[in-house]
Amino acid sequence: MFCKYGAPRRGAPSFTAVLGGVFAFALLLSSFFPMARVLVVEVIGHTTHTFEVAVGDTFTSYYFHSLERVPVYEVFSVDSADLRLIISPETEQALLFQDRRVELAQYPRGTRVDIYVVTRPVVWLRLRRAIS
Repeated sequence: MFCKYGAPRRGAPSFTAVLGGVFAFALLLSSFFPMARVLVVEVIGHTTHTFEVAVGDTFTSYYFHSLERVPVYEVFSVDSADLRLIISPETEQALLFQDRRVELAQYPRGTRVDIYVVTRPVVWLRLRRAIS
């Protein structure tokens, strides 16, 4: 395929053509898989939790009010917008989604948590669930 000095041989496909072919094949292959919306919880740039969601699903941010010492529940609806939280361990913050609870108080004070919705192939969701 390559001659002594690394230049492609005559008649060999170019790198750009091969890369384009791989990209086109991947695009074609992915079009056969159904897509799903995924709510992603990301802490310090690393995905910690994912939930399959639909537009209109809700999740709850839970914490104890620092002065009143009463529980506070903020309900959010899933759409295409992003949400950003800053952690304060003293308030015992958590996210509640369906029957799952994501403890945020385990992270240091001031840690940024990003919550956003992305679209992923359903196959990706099943593989991720099988691996974890």
